[in-house]
Amino acid sequence: MTRRVLLEGKRAVGVEYELGGEHVMVKASREVLISSCPIGSPHLLQRSGIGPAAVLQKADVEVLHDLPGLAKTCRITRRSISNMPARSRSRSTARWGF
Repeated sequence: MTRRVLLEGKRAVGVEYELGGEHVMVKASREVLISSCPIGSPHLLQRSGIGPAAVLQKADVEVLHDLPGLAKTCRITRRSISNMPARSRSRSTARWGF
């Protein structure tokens, strides 16, 4: 499971993921692509410190890049960090009644 995007300044350079209870960090050789559904991608970015500063601060996540428009149309944006565990799309969306 991907835990967060690794940043150098405002540039994504890799990801941290969990495998068998261990946290592993890998750096990309060229670019980092995120494709995790309309809910999962903003959730991953927010856990990484990218998103609306007010939402991140409320969830006690260090703001690395204030991005006010991230997931603006997603109904669960304000809850996504604190209440929604990183799960597969079907499990996480079912939890919120989508």
